[in-house]
Amino acid sequence: FVTAIADGHIAMDTPQKVQERLAQIVSKVPKEQNTSVEVAEGVTIDLKMRVFVVNSEDAKAVGEYINAHLDQLPAPFVVLARHLPMAVLYDPAALDLSDASVADRLRKQAKTRAVKVLREAIGNKALGITQHMLRGHCGATQPAKRLSDFLASRT
Repeated sequence: FVTAIADGHIAMDTPQKVQERLAQIVSKVPKEQNTSVEVAEGVTIDLKMRVFVVNSEDAKAVGEYINAHLDQLPAPFVVLARHLPMAVLYDPAALDLSDASVADRLRKQAKTRAVKVLREAIGNKALGITQHMLRGHCGATQPAKRLSDFLASRT
């Protein structure tokens, strides 16, 4: 599940605990998910992506918020990919996956790869991803609708 932080604000009808979780998601973007992309207009913009592990608590919180506020303009989050499988090749003889630091490193590599794939997809002018879309002014799901077929062919 991959989103980008957009221009909207968290709606006031959101429960306080959820608001706090979402505020933390917005403010704590890992540096490797902070990137710049060239959009259809030919300009380069800064983009804060959030790549979530499927079914994580953060992914659920953002997904539930988006589903409850589909008509919000601008949206505070835009969906880039609902499901983006990423594989990481490793030698099981050399790496011990029961070691949490090894698993974390592999997860970080997969997330970095997801950011790269999405940067390339967004930069594909034929898909027509605009700055306006990435900033949430066309709703939370517009970018994902444009990107889904392209991403399915790439992963």
